[in-house]
Amino acid sequence: MKQNKKGFTLIEILVVVLIIGILAAIALPQYKMVVAKTKFGTLKTNAKVLADAAERYYLIHNTYPSNYDDLDVEIQGAQLTRSSVNDFDISLPDGSICSIWFTSAPAASCRKENILGDTVVYYQFFTQNNNSPYKACLVFSGDTTSMAHRLCQQESGKTGDQASCSGSKYCYYYY
Repeated sequence: MKQNKKGFTLIEILVVVLIIGILAAIALPQYKMVVAKTKFGTLKTNAKVLADAAERYYLIHNTYPSNYDDLDVEIQGAQLTRSSVNDFDISLPDGSICSIWFTSAPAASCRKENILGDTVVYYQFFTQNNNSPYKACLVFSGDTTSMAHRLCQQESGKTGDQASCSGSKYCYYYY
């Protein structure tokens, strides 16, 4: 009598686990980068909306707004806070903080912590400021090989060598 045993051998199971592991090792970094690009895209959108609103206010009143209520935008769940550094900060529900600067380089910026392990800031400079680049990406890390730096490098079209870095603290990618 011949017995017919059904099932997988240990080798077959190990091969399947190995293939799944290889696929996961390839897919996980790509997934992290897609999530980071989405978060960065939100930063860009929020900064652009605030910069455009501040510029509209400037065109009408010939001065920049003094607070968030002067802007013709409403961000659901936003909370206004005063800052000694910026004219005003806006805390958003997703944990990012947007600021409007009216100092030497007027701009709207939005920052978020822990995008690929680093804090990333996106700047949208106002067009009235002709002395500055129009946009910038800032990473709070001097390691230009990190994934957050790769995100800013892809956005700006610049390499790590072209970034304006301050030692190991942070790097700007102007474009």
